[in-house]
Amino acid sequence: MIQLLRYKGKPKDDGTYFGPYTSTYAARSTLELLIRLFPLRRCSDQELAGRTRPCILHGMKRCVAPCVGKCSKEEYDAIVEKTIRFLQGKDREVIDQLYGEMEAASEALEFERAAEIHRTIEQMALVILEQLLE
Repeated sequence: MIQLLRYKGKPKDDGTYFGPYTSTYAARSTLELLIRLFPLRRCSDQELAGRTRPCILHGMKRCVAPCVGKCSKEEYDAIVEKTIRFLQGKDREVIDQLYGEMEAASEALEFERAAEIHRTIEQMALVILEQLLE
């Protein structure tokens, strides 16, 4: 689960943390971008344990619904890894990997999946371009 947290001092060792951000606005903007680019779950562990059907975010294609088995653990872990690499500034290698996945989906005649990956690549390219222009 990805979320915004505020800490004074050193954060706990129970997760991966990125920051500090220059402002709350920058942190919230980054979170909104990640939500658009990567379909990670946003429900709490308690909600995750009791869920029997996908939430509305799955219907909006903003979550891959690992809670009800709509994606495998390996697929979800790959999305988490891409998110971490993107936050570490390794966006070029994330885009290269997405191009490979898009080509594989096209070859497997999964054109809707390929189009979805292509939209993600375009959004990432726009974000990178905006950062360069600032």
